[in-house]
Amino acid sequence: VHAFASRVEEAEDFEVAHAPDLNILCFRHRPEGVAEKDLDALQDRIRNEVVHATQTFLTRTVLDGRTWLRVTVLHPDSDVTLLERLLEDLRAAAARSLKGSSA
Repeated sequence: VHAFASRVEEAEDFEVAHAPDLNILCFRHRPEGVAEKDLDALQDRIRNEVVHATQTFLTRTVLDGRTWLRVTVLHPDSDVTLLERLLEDLRAAAARSLKGSSA
């Protein structure tokens, strides 16, 4: 999970809630141009799409009144490539969601 946290921190369009403890990471997608007030709803929309479209088990939580995505890395075959694909899936879901909300 630490390698994934590093990738998320390096990405300009994601943020980490805190340094991961054990195998859980809380993070959120922050696409450019999305107002702070709209980020919580976006996390819910992209999480729902990714969970229903893939075999990813991605949960959500609320920390300090803001919605965060939460991933728990348990499987020994979970590598950075798999987790990077999750980021790409979330980016794609956000792009679709944002395109649909501006139509």
